[in-house]
Amino acid sequence: ALDDGRTPDHSDFLDTDIPFEVPLPTKLCVTDAQLEQIRDWVLMVSVENRLEQVLPRDERDTYEASLVAANTGLRSLPCVLTGYPVLRNKIEFPAAGKAANKEDWNKFLMATKVRLDLCCL
Repeated sequence: ALDDGRTPDHSDFLDTDIPFEVPLPTKLCVTDAQLEQIRDWVLMVSVENRLEQVLPRDERDTYEASLVAANTGLRSLPCVLTGYPVLRNKIEFPAAGKAANKEDWNKFLMATKVRLDLCCL
């Protein structure tokens, strides 16, 4: 897309809230060697047909990271840790108008506790 100056195909993202209009950088942020590795990988995956072009869906029948449900247009709060939608089993922070997925919050607390325990040894 940088070489051609054209907009990349975004048809795979139609049922998501991923923006279509994203400004492209004017120059590459990788080395020529890295660019060649990326091109080789994309070609290999395309030829071998190993990559399934399907986005994972959740109970809303929407891409799992979309904050807006495709069928209903209902907006979910983003998890303060992951950015994924908070759907159920949540920890709420009403004063800030924020929330977290309970499972992610518990993982965060455990990682923090382990880190603190290691620091205090």
